[in-house]
Amino acid sequence: MNKIFLKNFFNLLVNQGVNILVAIIATPILFQKLGESNFGLMNLSFSIIMLLSIIVSYGYHLNGPKRIAEINDSSSTFNFINDIISLRVLIALSLALVLVFVSINTNVFETYDDIILFS
Repeated sequence: MNKIFLKNFFNLLVNQGVNILVAIIATPILFQKLGESNFGLMNLSFSIIMLLSIIVSYGYHLNGPKRIAEINDSSSTFNFINDIISLRVLIALSLALVLVFVSINTNVFETYDDIILFS
């Protein structure tokens, strides 16, 4: 039990360390290459995409493992996981279509709609 905890702790530590290190290295390079106005637009589009990803994953990381632990049958577990993945893909595609529709038909993302669409 203690070895599993240490292994998981080390893996999460390395993961977070790499995330921070990449952000520290990539941010000045992106700022230098894009310029301050485009860097701001890129960060705004990234924030919008992150908010949409929160909508897609809302509650699944909390309730999904609990429900899976309560299921005793492996085929029921497989069906439940497929249902979760299918619903998350459906929500993601729906939000992507809404974002494309809003981006193309309105001037909300007028100056950076390409960044939003490719995000």
